[in-house]
Amino acid sequence: SPRRRSRSRSAYNTVMTVAYRGRLDVPALERSFTDLVRRHEAWRTTLSSDPGELRQIVREPAPVKLTVVDLVPEPGADPEAAVAGMAAADAQVPFDLEAGPLWRARVIRLGDEEWRLLVTMHHIVFDGVGLNQVLLPELTALYAAHTGEARSALPSLPFQYSDYAIWQRQMIDAGAWSGQREYWREQ
Repeated sequence: SPRRRSRSRSAYNTVMTVAYRGRLDVPALERSFTDLVRRHEAWRTTLSSDPGELRQIVREPAPVKLTVVDLVPEPGADPEAAVAGMAAADAQVPFDLEAGPLWRARVIRLGDEEWRLLVTMHHIVFDGVGLNQVLLPELTALYAAHTGEARSALPSLPFQYSDYAIWQRQMIDAGAWSGQREYWREQ
C-alpha cells in the first residue's frame, strides 16, 4: 500500500508579522532569508517516518523566493485587519513534514513604503524564543548587509541545533536527567 505523507497539525504553527516602513528591497530580503536558511540546519530539516522510526533529514540549502502580495487597501479599509486575517488563515495551513520546508514567508505590500513580512513556521524548527533571539536579529543584520547599510554579515555558527540534540541525548543516556524524566512521565 502507498505510504501516507506526514502532515502537521496547524496547532503547532507559529505566525509572526513584522511591520516595515520605507523602501523595501525584496531581492535583498530574499538573499537574507537564503543566508538564514543556509546558516541554520533546522530551517532545512524535514522528517521521514518509516514504520517504527522517525528520522530527521537536513536538506541542502536552496535560494529563497518570497511571494509578494499586493494588498493596497481601499480608502477607509483597515489594512491591519486584512493582514491579521491573512496571518490567521496561513496559521491554519498544515506543513508537509516530509517534503518541507517547515516554514513559509510572504511579503505584503500595503503601499509604496508600507510593508508587512508574514512568516509562518512549524514549532519543530522554531519557537518563540528563537523568533526574538535568533530570527529577527539575524534577519535584520543580514538585510542590512545585503542592502549595504552594514559592512559585514554574521559570524559562522559554532554548532547547530542537531549538535545540541546529540549532547542532550548523551546527557539523558548517561542518567544526568533521570529525576526530570520521572517527573515528566508522571505528568
